[in-house]
Amino acid sequence: MAETLDVHNLALAGLVVFSVFLASTAGQALMGRVGERRALPGGCFVLVAGLVLVAASLLLASLPLLVAGALCGGLGQGLAFRGAVTAISAAAPPEHRAATVSAFFVIAYLGISLPVVGVGALTLGIGLRNAGLTFAGCVLVLALGVGLYLARRPPARG
Repeated sequence: MAETLDVHNLALAGLVVFSVFLASTAGQALMGRVGERRALPGGCFVLVAGLVLVAASLLLASLPLLVAGALCGGLGQGLAFRGAVTAISAAAPPEHRAATVSAFFVIAYLGISLPVVGVGALTLGIGLRNAGLTFAGCVLVLALGVGLYLARRPPARG
């Protein structure tokens, strides 16, 4: 935040990060209202909106847009993640459910960790702002594609 938004207050930076986790918790709690079928694609679309806000915050050097993007992105991530865990748990045979969900979490943690390392490496070559924009664009395309696929997929039978 110091480099791209000229915000040097560490407590404020911590609050922005905290807002992502808070919104993610809210997104997970909302799944009961949204329903299993709509949680995963809906979460993807909310995440896309958050990524647009984060990218706009980088382009315009706007802290309010970053906070809005963090809240929106966290909400979408929480909703999509809870929907995915629920879908995987329901699809796995009871005797393999624990192993299946554990494998999902391993893959999810890799999916969370590896891009951060990649963005860090990319920052060395193109700078923090451009690396952030590249990351936001890549995740946006991925989340939008997954969301559209899931929204058009016929309901599972059985």
